[in-house]
Amino acid sequence: AESLGRRRFSYSNAVGRSWMSQTEIVFSRVARERAKWASFALGVLPAPLLAVLCPGDIVFKTVVATATAAVQAGYYLASAEYHVARATEAVSIKARMAAVADTYANQAARFSALLPFTSALAGLCAAVATAVVEVNPGLSAIFPTIGALFAAAASVSKACCEADSSAAYQAADDLANIPPVDGSDLTIDASGRPTIVPRGSDKETFAPIAKIQSALNFLRGEKAQNVF
Repeated sequence: AESLGRRRFSYSNAVGRSWMSQTEIVFSRVARERAKWASFALGVLPAPLLAVLCPGDIVFKTVVATATAAVQAGYYLASAEYHVARATEAVSIKARMAAVADTYANQAARFSALLPFTSALAGLCAAVATAVVEVNPGLSAIFPTIGALFAAAASVSKACCEADSSAAYQAADDLANIPPVDGSDLTIDASGRPTIVPRGSDKETFAPIAKIQSALNFLRGEKAQNVF
């Protein structure tokens, strides 16, 4: 679970397929068998061996073996809970970052849908101005002005699309580089937008997302917020 999505979001040059020879396959299988038997021996043999090595009667040896087995059981339970917690935290972080990337991608799609409409309106104004100049040259100055406004709106939508696309790319890139042990906190800035801030990492790691969020707030006419 900790490595979930790492291959999908990794770069192409970082993902390769390596084929093992028959000799390497045999050695790998033998190594796995040895590791399995070593783990079994470490889990079963310490308690009776320690009981045999301790001096005393059979009752005392039984108490020693029981206490050692209880300590081992507690250790393995704590180790299992630790790895389960790490896996749950890793999946939660990846789900949050994937949601952030999907949100920015949807915003980019929404702004990109307005681009053809505003561009068509600007072209319509230019065509109407060309037609009106033949009738009344004085009125022809109005339509280029309106066309310039539509062109400016299209430019703003294009900038928002580029910013949202960059934010989605940055979120996906950060998702591929999230360490499995570090967690993250989901904070809400003053503009009401969620921001992923990893625990135990430098603030400069996610600085590009903060800059992109400030640029988005500026393009939308809002006051830029510095979440860091």
